Amino acid sequence: MTSPPSFSFSLRARRRCRSIALLVVMACIAAPVHAAQAQDDSGEPTPPPPAASPLGALDEARAGLPERVRGVGATSGAVRGAESRITSLEATIVANRAIRDEANAQLVDLAAQRQAQRDRIDAERARRQDAGVRAARHRNDLEVLAVEAYVGGGPDDDTFPLDVTATNDVGRQRVIVDVVDATVRERLAQAEADRDDATVQVSAALAALDAVIAEIVATTRRRDAAEAELSRAEPELPRAQEDFREAFMVATLDGSDMSVVAYDAYANAAAGQGACGLP
Repeated sequence: MTSPPSFSFSLRARRRCRSIALLVVMACIAAPVHAAQAQDDSGEPTPPPPAASPLGALDEARAGLPERVRGVGATSGAVRGAESRITSLEATIVANRAIRDEANAQLVDLAAQRQAQRDRIDAERARRQDAGVRAARHRNDLEVLAVEAYVGGGPDDDTFPLDVTATNDVGRQRVIVDVVDATVRERLAQAEADRDDATVQVSAALAALDAVIAEIVATTRRRDAAEAELSRAEPELPRAQEDFREAFMVATLDGSDMSVVAYDAYANAAAGQGACGLP
């Protein structure tokens, strides 16, 4: 008495699975036409094959596909366009990351150069000031010597050598004044030379500082431009990967008239048929 109900349930299940399979076959027939229309309606030239994927974004995009279709080949203008867009964005990202990183390293070095030139300017200005003070002191000493020589005196300083040919006090004083005068004039000349050289060095350091600052400005602009490009390209890459997945699913399988989405549905239905016990 229990056999007929069991037979009736099995028959209904088989009929339901055959209906699903029929729908899948109809989708497989219609889907390639839709995919071809989507490719032809664009009217754009077919992009060239994509270059190598430097960041592996193409692999990431394919990894987001349904597992059944990750390994299949499918081609369309939209797929190639999405692939080219991904690799173009990757190239932009790689190039601008390199520019940004190089610029940041250069800015660190330029900051050190800027500080070095500032320290140099401070040191040369201090040297110039010291030389000016020494020159002023030596000029004052010469004025004192001139007055003492005029009144017949001279500094009481036995640290300077005396002319042994001088035989009286006036002669010895004259020798002392001459020696001191020559020594002071030599020191004055050295102080003035130091002052002038320090002035030249200050000017050179200021020019070098201006050049470093100009390089900092240019490098900062280059770094900022790279960061602006990265802020555009990096968020756009995931969208390009999603565009690839959408284009891939409606593309035509290589060597077939079946679209990838139809193939996925067919493979899914086939797996369901196996579960229904259909051949």
